Amino acid sequence: MRTTIRFLGLACVIAAAVGCDDDGAPAANDLGADLAAPADLARPPDLTTPPDLAPACTKSPTGPLSIYRTTAMAIGSMTSPFTVSVPDGHRAHGTITLAGTLSGGRTVRGGTVSLVAADGTIYDATIGAPSGQTLTYDITVPSGLYTVKASMTLDPNAAIILRAQGAAQVNVCGDTTADVTIPALPTLVAKRVRAQGFAAVDPQPSTVTLILERADGSLAFTQGGAVVPATSGNVWEFDQIALPEGESLRASFNLVRNANFSNGGRAGGYDVVIRSETALTVTNQFDPFGGNITLPTTVKLSGTISDPSTTLFPVLGDAFNFYHVVHCDPTLDARLNQASYGSAFTDATAYALPVRSGVSCAVYGSFAIPLTSPADATAIGLLNQPKAPALETIAAATTRNFTVPALTTPVAVDITVSGSSGPLANASVQFESTTLVAPAATDAKVTAFGATNGSGVVSAKVQPGTYTIVVSRQ
Repeated sequence: MRTTIRFLGLACVIAAAVGCDDDGAPAANDLGADLAAPADLARPPDLTTPPDLAPACTKSPTGPLSIYRTTAMAIGSMTSPFTVSVPDGHRAHGTITLAGTLSGGRTVRGGTVSLVAADGTIYDATIGAPSGQTLTYDITVPSGLYTVKASMTLDPNAAIILRAQGAAQVNVCGDTTADVTIPALPTLVAKRVRAQGFAAVDPQPSTVTLILERADGSLAFTQGGAVVPATSGNVWEFDQIALPEGESLRASFNLVRNANFSNGGRAGGYDVVIRSETALTVTNQFDPFGGNITLPTTVKLSGTISDPSTTLFPVLGDAFNFYHVVHCDPTLDARLNQASYGSAFTDATAYALPVRSGVSCAVYGSFAIPLTSPADATAIGLLNQPKAPALETIAAATTRNFTVPALTTPVAVDITVSGSSGPLANASVQFESTTLVAPAATDAKVTAFGATNGSGVVSAKVQPGTYTIVVSRQ
């Protein structure tokens, strides 16, 4: 079983469907931000697990781990304050450099770096601001062998995404430098591409973005499109997408439907990625080509979200609302993840989203909940239901209704986070429940968020239960 060791700030968690800018703020309908954010949709997934051949490390640790998980902390049945001691680890850092010379006004916008351990555990590193065609990264991890995997996004609008991994395994022991070079961007030519099959999508999308990528996921191109007139919404055209001639690329489509407030009605939106296995060979033809690209058959996943105990955080007026979301999440692979999200409002609780017919995904709800009374936008947690969804095949129109369980009164908790040299200030802390005391919430998972003050203390209100605590110093 592979584990991802990472921390998601609250804004990125509840806005996962619409991406996060480099500063962590939600970026509505920004596919490039989605790909660049340090999240499951963004970073190169672990497809290779190196053997554990690292020799014993005899060098001294360099400082507290950047990300640390501690389990089985019982909150509500034990007396606060608690203490979390973050062990020391070994520093890994270096540069991610794009070979060659960028032209046409292209610049490096950002990227991700992940260290994949021998057991498949993934550690996401802190990324520095771009300097020319180079990014820096820094992270402190347990000693051992790692594969360094990197991605880089290029402007304008993060329309080009490159991924690569280090040429060899890196033995992290003491202060370790490991640089990665991403192969140069091939010569690109602006193209106009058409795709069809959108008239049957239910509900209809507001926007469509085309993604064309290599089969191994090492290079991807994105471009927003427009409906071709007189096609009844069936054909979309994607103009001025920069592509490498002669290559065979695979197509995916990012369909977005914005929340609807028209005619006095209210309805949630969706943000989905639907993959086609059609291979498109980029020819020297410009105007247009790719008419053989057809959106795969989609089916509707829909239902209602009932909240009899008024558990949900009140969300009443955000056109890009993704506070209350139903997921259909497939397993990660080398290509862009086919994750799908459908949103709902507190007072308009029906959701609907298209998914690719036959897709295998985990269906679950992820709902924002208040951690204080009255509700305060600065204290929001997440409730996932069910807490461990299994993969299932969605091959026909499917109705899935959710009833948000009643929770108990949150309890106040203080945790002191310390390292070998003393308290750790300004560390992010994530509370992930494994069991909840609330009788109605046995199949739910609650996540809360906080940050340590200058004395290394985080104060939060959480549901009584047993928790995994994730400390992040990124």
